[in-house]
Amino acid sequence: MQITRSSQRTAQSRCARNSRVVGIISRANLIRALASIHRASPKTSRNDQVIRKRIIADIKKQNWAYGADIIVLVRNGVVDLCGTLADPSQRGALKALIEDKGRVRKAYDHLRLKDESISVT
Repeated sequence: MQITRSSQRTAQSRCARNSRVVGIISRANLIRALASIHRASPKTSRNDQVIRKRIIADIKKQNWAYGADIIVLVRNGVVDLCGTLADPSQRGALKALIEDKGRVRKAYDHLRLKDESISVT
């Protein structure tokens, strides 16, 4: 299956099989699918679950997080942030929030602003 962007300013992409369009997938659904692949890999450790729960709970408490759609993945102390941000300042605030957590070895930012286009091939 091949996924291509519909246009520069869209949150949806066409899915094709044998050069025939078989459906449309939204950016949010694509991110959820990628997250499910991550979850399908071997179980996370107890520490990873605790880190993830603390990060999610802290994000929910923040006024600056309004409008952001964030998926938090943790594997072996490495945090992956996926999703969309409503404002560029949210990126820095998330980075500070994650750095404040103990046991986080590294963090990867896969976040996009809501008005940015996505390139998937």
